Amino acid sequence: MNLNLSYNSITFKEAQMDQFFNSEDFFESFCEYLEKTQSLNHIDLSGLNFEREQLQVLCPLLNAVNTLVAIHLSDMDIKRNLD
Repeated sequence: MNLNLSYNSITFKEAQMDQFFNSEDFFESFCEYLEKTQSLNHIDLSGLNFEREQLQVLCPLLNAVNTLVAIHLSDMDIKRNLD
């Protein structure tokens, strides 16, 4: 199964929290889905505004999906921390 969530209007930035109040609910449901899926082989998360904390939760979950072949993370403003 392929899942394309790219460029949806979710955000975790406080200044916009009233406007996108369901983002935390979405994130929790999405994590539950990743824990249970047995058929996901391609996912596109490009352009989603995940914060560092969300990415730290997502990465191990994505890594644990045995059927996953491709992950797209373009345009996420991910920066390497050199500290």
